[in-house]
Amino acid sequence: MPLKSGGAVDNEYMRGRSNQGLVAIGKVVVVAGNLYAGLNTSPGKIVKIDLATFTKTSTLTLDTGEDYVVRSVVSGNYLYAGLQTAPCKVVKIDLATFTKVATLEFSPDLSGNIIWDLAINGNYLYACLGVSNRRGELWKIDLTTFSVADHFYFLNAGENDSSGLAISGNFLYCSLWTPNPGKIVKVDLTTFTEVSTLTLALDENHLMRLNIKDNYLYVDLQRVPGQIVKVDLTTFTKVDTLTMAADENEPWSQAISGNNLYALLRTAPAKVVKVDLATFTKVSTLTFDAGEDLGFGLAAFGKFLYAGCVIVFDHPPSKIVKVNLDTFTKVSTLTLDAGEDSVYDLLAS
Repeated sequence: MPLKSGGAVDNEYMRGRSNQGLVAIGKVVVVAGNLYAGLNTSPGKIVKIDLATFTKTSTLTLDTGEDYVVRSVVSGNYLYAGLQTAPCKVVKIDLATFTKVATLEFSPDLSGNIIWDLAINGNYLYACLGVSNRRGELWKIDLTTFSVADHFYFLNAGENDSSGLAISGNFLYCSLWTPNPGKIVKVDLTTFTEVSTLTLALDENHLMRLNIKDNYLYVDLQRVPGQIVKVDLTTFTKVDTLTMAADENEPWSQAISGNNLYALLRTAPAKVVKVDLATFTKVSTLTFDAGEDLGFGLAAFGKFLYAGCVIVFDHPPSKIVKVNLDTFTKVSTLTLDAGEDSVYDLLAS
């Protein structure tokens, strides 16, 4: 199951992804003091964690055929989890009772087999779907009826394999994984049509998660070494590219807290790179302990950062590392239970 990862947080929520052959720490959502970790397992699972005590309280196991939780978002009292299935599915979960309410299945003739990212604007949920080297596609879901309202494929050749979403005002921005150079597609949500495409420099490709702050968009490039590109949304042009150190590879998720961006790296052990957004320069790098490898999901909540770590062999329980943002030091590590070996994405609210 080829997966990618990443994440985005702007005080309200955060998200992330995984990769083929890896046991991935995945989606985590924080709501009212709880953290929800979506597992990339078959069937999919969602683990509920009390942030006050940083302990697990319960696990929700989805039904047969509802596999591999890739991405989650929260709207009101509900969590929506995007799955990697054929056809794609979105599961709706009541957070008050921590039970599944419904499952929405996309058309098997139209959709890809993985929901790379989700974003919410008003009463609509947007999902980017895809398969490698296939034209990217975007789906619009009415949350009132929990049904598909519309969908379309991107217009131009090379606009393949959509991987990340972010919304600012009436526009949605979608990063693309496959093309070189990389691309970001801009969509008008009023008309639900593609407006324009920003093409980056050659070898600025493998675009992952998106984040927006103060009219700038930041996108991870899962490269060696890792990179982050800054885009001015007013002009929809690239401002700058930040290239990390030689051993700081493959940023998989990112989160913004205050004036800093944090990028989680898929290294062994995992690392978090702290970036000052005012100067768009690296401040420092935090390296996790041995065995806390391959970062995949990241969430900022209050004064803490939560990072999911992937364990590669033998499917041991996954780990979530808690980091103090004031001191930028590790606080503690939570190890999940047996069978909870593939947390994939993180989201905080």
